[in-house]
Amino acid sequence: MTKTSTLALAVALALSAGSVHAQEYRDWDTDASGTIGESEFMAGAGETGAFGEWDADSDGLIAENEFQGGLYNTWDDDENDELTEAEFTEGWNTWYGDTEVSYGEWDGDGSGALSEEEFGAGIADAGVYSQWESDETAGLNEEEFYGGAYGTVDADDDGELAEAEYGEYEEDDDWLF
Repeated sequence: MTKTSTLALAVALALSAGSVHAQEYRDWDTDASGTIGESEFMAGAGETGAFGEWDADSDGLIAENEFQGGLYNTWDDDENDELTEAEFTEGWNTWYGDTEVSYGEWDGDGSGALSEEEFGAGIADAGVYSQWESDETAGLNEEEFYGGAYGTVDADDDGELAEAEYGEYEEDDDWLF
């Protein structure tokens, strides 16, 4: 899987206090090693039910349009069915960091807000979905989905999720689950 510095996804756990964060981190660190490995992450993330929420047609795969819709809904902080430049910039910088994109180029009708269709076209052009799909099937299976999320959160690519990496995403508004 190709990964930019903070590739595509964060782990939304709707936690607010530091002590809650620390407890959640310890819960996911099932071998008490002080870091969360990919298998621990996938088990913890699997319990969130995020895959089922993004798999809109419940066929066991997240198709590209479902991925785009899930991402769009995650970034639409005020849930008004349009992405402002601020929402887009926050989401993009959190998930894709060092890859430059132009909000204005995605805003095809010049309205100042991205519709889900404009967003989907931009995400498709950016090739984001293909970075998550490892086996070129008709969609992301659960392992690819949570594996892609893990690759995003593991910012230093060391194969272990340190508490600081986990906390950086856990505190962000643009969480995946």
